[in-house]
Amino acid sequence: SVGYHGPFNTAVREVNGVRRDIMQSALFTFAVLLLLLWGFFRKLRSLPIIMIPLTMAVIWTLALTFVFIRYLNVITAFIGIVLLGLGIDYGIHILSRYIRERREGKSLADAIRISLSHTGMATLVGCITTAVTFLSLLFSRFEGFVQFGFISGVGILLCLFSIFTVMPALIALFERRKPLAVPETESTEVTIKNFGPFPLYRGVLLGSVLF
Repeated sequence: SVGYHGPFNTAVREVNGVRRDIMQSALFTFAVLLLLLWGFFRKLRSLPIIMIPLTMAVIWTLALTFVFIRYLNVITAFIGIVLLGLGIDYGIHILSRYIRERREGKSLADAIRISLSHTGMATLVGCITTAVTFLSLLFSRFEGFVQFGFISGVGILLCLFSIFTVMPALIALFERRKPLAVPETESTEVTIKNFGPFPLYRGVLLGSVLF
């Protein structure tokens, strides 16, 4: 067999390999996230309600990356997968709180307002701490880490922004067709027997320290 070799050919093969890995990882991650969301909410409508805002946020992040950096490197190439994995938490928290408020008889507007003002505030603080951690990489001397810190920090903020704006609009759109949750008529409070302190807590703490 006859083929080509050399720095140029090696670079082309490496780029093609990275592109293939990105596509395979993205498709696998997306499929697993959809499966987990369906398993938790048991509502097909929860999939687009959470995944559409996250996908939009990833696209926005890549667009800003093109404007300010112009390219992705080996470290930042998988940033879309990272943002999906981190940003999906925000959607799960907000949507779970919204469904709970709707089951308690709140209106659509009140349920969204409570979800964003209560659970949303805790989510906002968590998002900011994550973004600050990523943005601290801007002080690194390695250009790859600097770019990763910028893209990740901005991207995670865009994920929360999309969850706070696009997701409520999608919820309202889907609620026009069929409610996501029906108010419960019977009390769901369950009396839990007091079992006393957490069993074997000393052993758990000691084992964790030794490990």
